[in-house]
Amino acid sequence: MSKNQTMKKVAMAVVAANVVASSLITAMPAKSMAAENEGSSAVTNKAEKKLTTGLKSSTNLLQNTAFNGLSGWTAIVSNGENKDDWNATVSAPDSNGWMSLTGNGVPGTTAKVLPNGDGSVDMQVSSIAGQHTTMGLRQIVTTKPGHTYTLKYTPINVDNGLYVAIAAGVVSKPSDPNSPTYGSWITPSNKEESLTFTATRGAEEISLSANMWYQSSGGQMRYSNVSLTDTTPIATTSLDSLSTASTTASGKGEPNSSVVIKNNGVQIGAGTTDASGNYSIQIPAQAYGATITATITSPLEVTSSASQTVSQAPIGTPYIDPLTTKSTTASGVGDPGASIVFKANGISYSTTVNASGTWSVNIPRQNANSLVEATATLNGATAQASRLVSNAEPSTPVLDNVTNKSTNVTGKGDRGNTITITVTTNGSSISYVGTVDDSGAFSVKIDTPEAGATVEAIAKDSDNDVSQKVTKTVLDVIAPDAPSVNAVKDTDTIISGTGEANCDVTVKLPSGGTIQGRTNSQGIFSITIPKQAVGANIEVSLTDAAGNKGAATTVTVQADTLANPTVNRVSNQDTKVTGTGVAGATVKVKANNMTYTDTVKADGTYEVTVPKLAAGTNVSV
Repeated sequence: MSKNQTMKKVAMAVVAANVVASSLITAMPAKSMAAENEGSSAVTNKAEKKLTTGLKSSTNLLQNTAFNGLSGWTAIVSNGENKDDWNATVSAPDSNGWMSLTGNGVPGTTAKVLPNGDGSVDMQVSSIAGQHTTMGLRQIVTTKPGHTYTLKYTPINVDNGLYVAIAAGVVSKPSDPNSPTYGSWITPSNKEESLTFTATRGAEEISLSANMWYQSSGGQMRYSNVSLTDTTPIATTSLDSLSTASTTASGKGEPNSSVVIKNNGVQIGAGTTDASGNYSIQIPAQAYGATITATITSPLEVTSSASQTVSQAPIGTPYIDPLTTKSTTASGVGDPGASIVFKANGISYSTTVNASGTWSVNIPRQNANSLVEATATLNGATAQASRLVSNAEPSTPVLDNVTNKSTNVTGKGDRGNTITITVTTNGSSISYVGTVDDSGAFSVKIDTPEAGATVEAIAKDSDNDVSQKVTKTVLDVIAPDAPSVNAVKDTDTIISGTGEANCDVTVKLPSGGTIQGRTNSQGIFSITIPKQAVGANIEVSLTDAAGNKGAATTVTVQADTLANPTVNRVSNQDTKVTGTGVAGATVKVKANNMTYTDTVKADGTYEVTVPKLAAGTNVSV
C-alpha cells in the first residue's frame, strides 16, 4: 500500500468515525446525550435556557477550552479501521502531565494528551511498522437548529504533526489552499483557522484530532485558542436617545422580531419591529441617569441589544407666588428635586423643591416694584422666572366730587385707615385728617375751596404703610353775578359792561336773537350789536367755564338826545332828590349854591342824596 493510500485510509477512517459518532448522537435519548456531555440533565436544561433567553456571538459554547485537565472532553483513539469503539481510557497524568490513552489503537503504538491549562492542548501519537494510531478529543454541545456556528482554533505543528477538526460533520479545510494535505489531514498552519456549520439538531459533536507524518516514528501537534460561538446573523440594534420626559422608546434592528425594553433588568415595555426593522414602544418616563436597554430577539432566537443613558429633559419654569412689600417668605412650585436660587435685591437664597413640587425661603421685606428672580437647576438643566413685588399699601381711597360750595370731603376706603386730605390753591396747601368708619366711608371737614383747587387724599394703615394718592379738582358750581351793563342809546352799535372774568357773555336782543362774547381776564366785555329802537330791552347774562349761567341784566335803549329830566316833589324832610331821566345820563342837583350828582339808572330813574333843605329853597335838576 502506497504512502498516499495509507494516509488517505487513516484520514477517511477518522472522518468516518466522527461522522458515525455524530450520527449516533441523533439516536441517543436526551438524558444519555447530556450524561455524556456533563453527567447531568440539569446542566443541559440550564444551557438551553441560556440560549433561549439571549444568545450572544461572544459566548464560547465549548467547555474547558483552557484545558485544565480534560473535564468536558472525551478522548478517542483509532487504528484506522471503522469498526470498533473509538472512546479511550485516559490514564492519570505522569510527572510531565501527559496522559496516556488506551483503546482501539494500533498495538505497540502510543497516544498521549497533554492539557496545558493555558488554553492549549498537545496531542502525541506514534507508529509501528508503518501503522499509525490516531487520536482526538470530542465534545457534544447544545445547539439550535437553523443557527450558524463558527469553530475557531489555532493548529500548531510541534513535531511531524497533522490535524483534522470536524464540527457537525463538517470537515476542516486549510485557509491556505497551498497547504499540504493528505486526504482530510492537514499540515498545521500555526495560525487561526475556522470552520462554519449550520446546526440541524439540538446537539452537535465537535472533535479535534491528531495524526503524524507518514514514515515518521511519531508526531506531535497542539490546538490552542479553541472556541465555538453562535454566529447566526442579526441586524445591529439601535436605541434612540431618551430623556426624563420620554414616554416612547424607538430605534431600529432585525425586522419582524420581538423587542423588550428594560431598566436595570426590569421590563418597562415590549413590542416588535416592523418589516423595515423599526420599532416604537410606549414606556413610562424614567429617572435621570438610568440605563435603558433595548433587546431584539430574532425568530431564530438570536439577540442584539443597545443601551441609552437617560438624559435630563428641559425642566419646567419655576413659579413664584405673588409677593408684596409685607412678604417675609418667598414661595412657589417647580420640578421636584430641583435646586432653587431665589435672588432679591442682589442677595441669593437657596432651597430645594420638595417631593410635592413646592419650595419656600425666608426673605426680608422688599421694596415695591422691585424685581425678584428664581432659578431652578436639575441635573444640569436650568429655567428661570421673575416677578415684581407689589405694594402692600392700603387701598387707594375713592374721592367724591368736591365743589366750591363743599365744606366736607367725602369718599370710601379701608376701614380704620387714616385719611389725609390736602387742598392746594395757587401753590398754597392746607391738610385735614379723618378716619374711615366701619362702613368704609369717610367725611373730612374742610374750608370751602376755590374752584380749580386740587384736593388730594392719601390713606395710611396701622403699619404706617401709605396708599397711592388720589386727586380731584374742585368743581365750580357757583353761577356768575349779573353783569353791570353800560347805557345803550338808539345810535349805539356796541354794548359793554363788566362782570366775572373769563366768562361767556350772551346778549339777547329784542328780536330774540343772541350774540355771543366773552369777558376778559379783568371782567370787561364789549360786543358789537345792531342799532336798537328807543325803549327796546336788551338782556345780558354770563356763563362761567363750568357751565354755570348767572342772572341777566336788562338795559333799555335810550334816545341819543337827552330829554329833560323830571323831578319829584321835594319836602324839607327829604334827603334825596328823585326823578327820571335818560339812562346813564349824569344828574346834577343844585340847591343853596351846592351841586350834588348821580347817574340815571338803566331803568331811567335816579336818586341824588342831598341834605335836608329849608322850605322855600330853590332846587334845579
